Amino acid sequence: MLAAFLVILRNPAIRVAALTLFACGLTYGATLPYLPIVAIHEFGMSDRMLSILLFAIAFANLAYGVSVAILSDVIADRKPLLLAVTLCGVIGFGLIYLAQQITVFVVCAVLLVPISNSSYSLLFASTRSLSLPLGSKAATAVNQVVRALFSGSWVLVPGLMALWLVHSKSMLPAWGFSSLACMFSFLVVLVFMPKLKSDAGAGAPKITFFASLRMATTPLMLSRIFFMSLVIACSRLVAVIQPLILTGVAGGKITDVGLIAGACAALEIPFMLIWGVLLKRLSVLQALAVGAGIYAIFMAMLSFATAPWQIYLLVIPNAFGAAAILSLPLSYYQDLLIERPGLGTSLNQMTAFVSTGMSAAAFAVGAHAFGYSGTAWLGVGMAIAGIAGLLLLERRQAIVAT
Repeated sequence: MLAAFLVILRNPAIRVAALTLFACGLTYGATLPYLPIVAIHEFGMSDRMLSILLFAIAFANLAYGVSVAILSDVIADRKPLLLAVTLCGVIGFGLIYLAQQITVFVVCAVLLVPISNSSYSLLFASTRSLSLPLGSKAATAVNQVVRALFSGSWVLVPGLMALWLVHSKSMLPAWGFSSLACMFSFLVVLVFMPKLKSDAGAGAPKITFFASLRMATTPLMLSRIFFMSLVIACSRLVAVIQPLILTGVAGGKITDVGLIAGACAALEIPFMLIWGVLLKRLSVLQALAVGAGIYAIFMAMLSFATAPWQIYLLVIPNAFGAAAILSLPLSYYQDLLIERPGLGTSLNQMTAFVSTGMSAAAFAVGAHAFGYSGTAWLGVGMAIAGIAGLLLLERRQAIVAT
């Protein structure tokens, strides 16, 4: 893992990409926790309208993220595209903060901010492309380190933002902060980022945008997305039911929810690096299977929790399994399409969208039929089914290849 850190420090383009990803994470962490509060309490939106807005934002993030990631494989230089999407963030976040009107808020949240969010896909595709000459294993290790840095911004900024806004009557300064973060990214890329040529695809036949999109929607790829979504959905499901179990049958307090969430988020960063080390001995899919298995055990134990201290004891398996589930799918997809890192990254975007719908459906069914603790067992089943499906597809493909 030290070698991956050295690669990042010595390669100017990867170094700037990692720094820009960190700034991108700052905008997510600064605004997402407060978006429902701003929408309802400051702009007077109804619960129904907020639900529609959240779905529109999720769909826009998917559409822009996939489009930008695939486009990055087609164009000769990714740098102008990266400058364009970060500039959209400067304008989108900035207008929300300055105008403070519901119409501006909705338009920017659905149109400009999701374009800015697509920098996540573009930067991970660029990082993969830049590190591929070092070999697949080294490129995956670099991915793990950069992914951990990205997660670090999520851990850092929500608490600092809460301290900053604790006496504020409005949460909108968080959008002003995000605009400045995007401006920082824009200037860093403009001044320090060299040309981001699509060298990874130089040896591959030229392919159009829509041909790439068709490659992402073949039956085999859609099957992989489905099974991977099951794995990721179980972690999203836990994010919903764990606080409810903690403050319900376990008798915990709201402060316990924050402490456990913060501890898990902080531990996920070093655990992501540990998974990167383990990839020297395991394939990405093998590591993901082990991580999902650990997470399944954690969810099963969570279903039996009746006191806060029991959930505190589960923080380590929770964070260790979640670190694998959060960081390894991106490397898995990029390994499938080594010559097209943008297309591989777009598959991760599709999976994130599908997994959100799966977790919502599982919660709706499970909470009604089994209660919050019983719903954890739905997560166990989803994790096992997802990994089993991925391993089966891998085995069948290996048989066909031989």
